[in-house]
Amino acid sequence: MIFTVPLQSGTVLANVGYQWIVDGVEGPTLTDGITQPSPDFAMFRIDCEPPSHAEEIIVFDVTDDSNWNPGQYLINKLRIGDTSPVIPVIPSDTWEIFTTEDVLNQFTIAEAGAIRSLQGSGSGSGLPFANIDAKVARIIDEVRGYVASGGYELDDDPRTIPISLFEDAISIARWRLLIAVPSFKQLQTEERRQAFEDALKKLLLIAQQKFAVLPPQPPTISRAGCWNSENKLIMRTHPIPTPATQWTPQTDTYANPDAPEDREPSS
Repeated sequence: MIFTVPLQSGTVLANVGYQWIVDGVEGPTLTDGITQPSPDFAMFRIDCEPPSHAEEIIVFDVTDDSNWNPGQYLINKLRIGDTSPVIPVIPSDTWEIFTTEDVLNQFTIAEAGAIRSLQGSGSGSGLPFANIDAKVARIIDEVRGYVASGGYELDDDPRTIPISLFEDAISIARWRLLIAVPSFKQLQTEERRQAFEDALKKLLLIAQQKFAVLPPQPPTISRAGCWNSENKLIMRTHPIPTPATQWTPQTDTYANPDAPEDREPSS
């Protein structure tokens, strides 16, 4: 399995290692399979096989404990399975990957620290935020489900949601994280509850086709006139191109191609 993980600018390949979290327990530091595609960017490629019962892979600088990043293994495993290859997709202009950090960044430093401590891994130790990752993965599926219910096109990457719905997804995730722990009662403000309810109302409007969602890729068909007809008003007796063939040259330009052929009127 291949992971591409960014670290802080200036990180050198010789100092990069990774650890697997297995059943909530931190594994040994490994360095096999690490490459750096470009020396100009602190982006590292890890080609390795996850151990049995793996929960997350943490990539880090062995000389700096503050320079680390998760490989999002749990989210990928929930989507593609343990043995399925990752299929590369073209990035969308209007949809982006929604992550745990998108949610945690909306909290204060103190709030995020408490959430990481109590809603992180199954052992409660924080990294790799397995419980939070699972909640975020379910919310991504929920948002995409509402979009699909409305008949709108979905992005090929199952980790993405429309950029226009990021704040709504954050509001939903934030509230569900807060109500999951009784000690977070003081953080359950009326404003956060209202934002959660408003987000669900918007998703319902999308499912009812009362709120439009941009497609993953912009349409390729011009919205300007591009009829393949003559530059004149089409009279009732003039053959009308079928909708499916109005954009390209065609040999059969009748709206009803199964109708009898035109004939000259007999005298």
